[in-house]
Amino acid sequence: SKKKGHSSNNEVKNLAQKMKVFDLKKDRRQFRYENDQFEKAIDLYTQAIALEENPVFYSNSIIYNLGAGCYISIGDYEKAINDSLHCIKLDINYPRGYYRAATAYYEKGEYSNALEILNKYPKIDVDKEMITLRSKIENKKTLHEVLFNSKIFFY
Repeated sequence: SKKKGHSSNNEVKNLAQKMKVFDLKKDRRQFRYENDQFEKAIDLYTQAIALEENPVFYSNSIIYNLGAGCYISIGDYEKAINDSLHCIKLDINYPRGYYRAATAYYEKGEYSNALEILNKYPKIDVDKEMITLRSKIENKKTLHEVLFNSKIFFY
């Protein structure tokens, strides 16, 4: 008999297969799903986190990162930040967690938070993608500060 709360090997294999299909359909930098597919992917990632035995080719940090990517794609930045922070907590050396959190903060217009989380990544100065994102955020933050702190008024 199966203990309550434990998933069978078949459930794990089925979920792993579904997740593989979603991953095969995505470009490494940009999800290609339609909105309803993002919702399905989020559901699968949520199920994977809930399983006590995760598919062997994923760690929870990667699953949280993938979920964060889906949330960013549908504009749910709070949930993206939440998943990204879980990802970072589970693996402080995994760059995508920082990247997704910074991206979600950036999209919300929270540039200081975006820079703060990005600068916590231990290898920020050797990761070209991170350096590019940091520069983009710094430029936007500077522009934002100039516009909102200037004494120029438009009538």
